[in-house]
Amino acid sequence: MISFQLMDKPKLECLRPDSSSVLTRRQWIKLTALAAAGMLLPGRRAFAAHPGNELRLPPIWDGGPLTAEPGHVEIWPGRITNALTINGHVPGPTIRLKRGDRFDAEIVNRLTGEDLVLHWHGLKPPAKFDGHPNQSVSPGQSYRVKIPIVQDPAFCWYHAHTHDLTASQVYRGLAGAFMIDDPERDAVLGLPTGSRDIPLLIRDWKSNPSFALTYAPSMFEHMWGYLGNTILVNGTPDAWLSVDQGTWRFRLLNACNARVLRIGFDDNRTFHVFASDGGLTGMMEPVTAFDLSPGQRVEILASFDNIPVGGSVSLRSLFFPIAAPAGGPAGPRQGDPLPIMTFHIDQVGISDPLPTVMPAPDLPDELLSRRTRNFNLGVVNGQHTINNQVYQLGRTDFEVPPGEIEIWQFTNQTANHHPMHVHGAFFKVLSRNASLPTLPTDRGWRDTVTVFPNETVRVAIRFGPRPGLYLLHCHNLEHEHEMMQNFALLDPVPPPLDIQQGESQVVVSWPNPSDGWVLESSDDLVRWQAAEGEPQAVANRLEWWETTHAPSRFYRLVMPANL
Repeated sequence: MISFQLMDKPKLECLRPDSSSVLTRRQWIKLTALAAAGMLLPGRRAFAAHPGNELRLPPIWDGGPLTAEPGHVEIWPGRITNALTINGHVPGPTIRLKRGDRFDAEIVNRLTGEDLVLHWHGLKPPAKFDGHPNQSVSPGQSYRVKIPIVQDPAFCWYHAHTHDLTASQVYRGLAGAFMIDDPERDAVLGLPTGSRDIPLLIRDWKSNPSFALTYAPSMFEHMWGYLGNTILVNGTPDAWLSVDQGTWRFRLLNACNARVLRIGFDDNRTFHVFASDGGLTGMMEPVTAFDLSPGQRVEILASFDNIPVGGSVSLRSLFFPIAAPAGGPAGPRQGDPLPIMTFHIDQVGISDPLPTVMPAPDLPDELLSRRTRNFNLGVVNGQHTINNQVYQLGRTDFEVPPGEIEIWQFTNQTANHHPMHVHGAFFKVLSRNASLPTLPTDRGWRDTVTVFPNETVRVAIRFGPRPGLYLLHCHNLEHEHEMMQNFALLDPVPPPLDIQQGESQVVVSWPNPSDGWVLESSDDLVRWQAAEGEPQAVANRLEWWETTHAPSRFYRLVMPANL
């Protein structure tokens, strides 16, 4: 079954120039005439023209194939740019589903001379649908993904993950948003939905006279990252959005190859971070700025109630210092300040009160961890390494048992930023250089954590029952093809059950600890349900009991798919 949501957007909107379509002369004349005649669309606010380009919103995926192919798109008004598109768009269509849906899509490779695989960043898919580089298909081929949506609502994304081509393909356009929604929950919590809920895919671009998406890193850029000097938001240069004075929800994704963004407004206004990679953090954290590394996502609430109608405010990547590498070029540098987009306050509005109750995620207890794994991030002979090793596609570097809590420790031995991303699971950030984490982007469930230069970061992680091959890697895409490791998630093997039956009571026990396992019971081996009540720790075992007069009763331990 294919689950999808159609984009509710008037037809006239489809004629407006965007990053994924080239208008014919006749279409452009028709659009201009309609606008000149003052034909405003139902439900659309009137606003004055503003300098720059109105923010584009990618179309919503319609449930059909996702086709990657070369395309000619109008990113800059009046200019045609060669790009890699998904269904003709840059960024690709936004996929919007709910928990309990099934993402079922055919991925089609129509690239010229390049293999392709898409990774579903932030999802918890079976390993065979994760988007590992060894799952790439050749031009002219396709493959199907079938991913049950078993996790909480979150702002995820998808992007190319082709072996040795990830950085180039993502830079040229192969990425898009993947949103797991729960409008009913958001309405109960008081979070903005609908037209006040805006995804922002932020990436940088290295300007050039031909306005091309040219990916040609120098040796220096291979080491430090391919950095641009201009920002595109949803594929829009010099973007602006017309807003009122109320409270708005923005979902921010750093889709840059290597640039760390220090997100803040140019008037230093306070806004609130409430969700991370894996969903709600349980907090409504006031900030004036925060760092967002490649691959990371946050959701924020921003109010414009103190700006008069006719005013504006800009979102920026603020300056931050970084040790200048020797021999570097004079071009774009990490930490450079850059404008992201402008918000024009064109209507009166009232800011809703901030939500007072935010559900907290059930994060792993690090005191129950079984082992610690160390990952030293370095450079050997000009190559980026993990534990002094460069990635090899066919090598399995370590094995992970499902359900057990582990501590993963990342030690950055370089002067570069390394946003470390884990496929197939989320984690809890425990510490930075032995101190409690204080960064807004360390809250809640994370799948990507920034390890700053000469820093050690510890996280607690637990994997669910999805055996197969997954990846750990740096999301600086110029590092990724070297600073990456394969790990095998093992098949879950339940602990042995001991069942003692009396005249009217059954006592079921199993070894303690047994992370992640849940007891279920059945009368017919067909319909299983979770056992009521929590097991009790008795010596080195967990015990559970119930009163029953059933002639037969069956018990088993299972690991929930949403781990």
